[in-house]
Amino acid sequence: MKKQSKKSDWNNLSNDEKTARREEKINSALSGLLEQFKSGDIADTVAMATFPPVAGIPSTKWSLLNRVLMVSQGTADARGFKQWKEAGRNVKKGS
Repeated sequence: MKKQSKKSDWNNLSNDEKTARREEKINSALSGLLEQFKSGDIADTVAMATFPPVAGIPSTKWSLLNRVLMVSQGTADARGFKQWKEAGRNVKKGS
């Protein structure tokens, strides 16, 4: 039996289910930011987003809010599929 990919699973969802999943991801990211504000760690996150430790990565052109979200999710380098390919990295489908 062939296992369905995440993409085909996504395509089989109704619009309401897709909206619900997007809202879950957004709420999770915002909850993480709220926790950082409460704990006082937000200053480190904003500093990392404002002054990225890696020069020349595509995310340096993103808005400050998007960079704060990226750093709060535990990464200093985020890219789209094509950008990872251009950097010589392989991306697993659905990751």
